[in-house]
Amino acid sequence: MEGRRVLRSIRSFGPPIADTIDTVSYAGLTDRLAGLGAFLRQGAPPPEKSGPGYNYWRGGSLKELSNEAVEQMAATAQQAPAGCSIGVGHYMHGQVCRVNQDATPLRRTAGQLTYFFNSSWNDPRMAETEIEWVSHSWAAMQRWSSEATYINYLSSDNQAAVKASYLQSYDRLAALKRKYDPTNFFHHNRNIRPAPA
Repeated sequence: MEGRRVLRSIRSFGPPIADTIDTVSYAGLTDRLAGLGAFLRQGAPPPEKSGPGYNYWRGGSLKELSNEAVEQMAATAQQAPAGCSIGVGHYMHGQVCRVNQDATPLRRTAGQLTYFFNSSWNDPRMAETEIEWVSHSWAAMQRWSSEATYINYLSSDNQAAVKASYLQSYDRLAALKRKYDPTNFFHHNRNIRPAPA
């Protein structure tokens, strides 16, 4: 398989901490996060499994996968507590980037790729530490990140960032919001505010 051939050189660096790359069905992919396992620093104990589960993540889009951005992610990984993970993916290319920008409000910029930092824990006393690692890791990547990103990865409520992510579609979406939700009842999201009448 072509994918395995491409990955062979990466896997030849040495045994990874975790290698969960495999061929899966679409149904398996949508349910896969629960079985991926967490990024664990070597020698670190696995996170406690009992009690309710908590999860926090933030992400964005890289303008390019520069050496500096990779070095920052590697440094972040070295400081990651047990239960944390780093994801890089959704490389934007091909037909999805050739769709006319007026045809969809969902931005796809060729050459960009998404990333995220995630933490999962069970003990509520760990919340502050886990959230701080995610937030600090995300903040450290902002110098290489695009202000605009695919909206599912937009980890800021900043109105300028929301507008940048929707580009020229924002005004049209704001007009639709004014028509169907003029009081902004649905606002617990990366909010599009109703356009003024």
